[in-house]
Amino acid sequence: MKKLKYILIAIVALLATIACNGNTDKTTQQVENNTTIKVQEENSKALIVYFSKRGVNYDQGILEKGNTEVIAEYIEEITGADLFRIIPDKEYEKIEDYDKLVELTRIERENDERPTFKGKIDDISKYDTIFIGAPIWWYTLPQVVYTFLDTYNLDGKTIIPFTTHEGSGFADVIEVLQKYYPQATIIKGVAIKGSKAKDSKEDVTKWLKKLGY
Repeated sequence: MKKLKYILIAIVALLATIACNGNTDKTTQQVENNTTIKVQEENSKALIVYFSKRGVNYDQGILEKGNTEVIAEYIEEITGADLFRIIPDKEYEKIEDYDKLVELTRIERENDERPTFKGKIDDISKYDTIFIGAPIWWYTLPQVVYTFLDTYNLDGKTIIPFTTHEGSGFADVIEVLQKYYPQATIIKGVAIKGSKAKDSKEDVTKWLKKLGY
């Protein structure tokens, strides 16, 4: 009887070990910086959502392609993820005076406005991972991105933000996403200076490699 008891204990321990090993390929939690985080799983589907303003820029003149758009396209190229560009109904790109643009976005922020945007994502439930990209305006996301966050429930997904900026880094983006989606896994992504966006492909590639892409 004593021998049978030991055999049963050994079988239970073996089964527990197998069960734990079966879960090791699904690591999606935030870990220390510079540590590989595997977010890409077999048969998983990723989406890149971004807002980026073309036209007049702080110190780069007139841009045919916005800085965040450049980063989003690098991510698309490397990951093969689907792409959704948030295009506001308000035509920011036609504003040729940068100071007027700054004043407009300041008012939007103070009034907590929700500018509308074109198009929609038909079935966001099919995506497991969502990259969310935007420039930092007034130390936070542009108000039209808040409209997107109000529109779609991303709880249960892995969310990876990326920003372009000229000194603000992520600003409050991580905290905003945590507040909107408390049941999502928020992984700190990458923040790149807008003036260096075009030359950042190598940095983006290294970052995505740490995510398993």
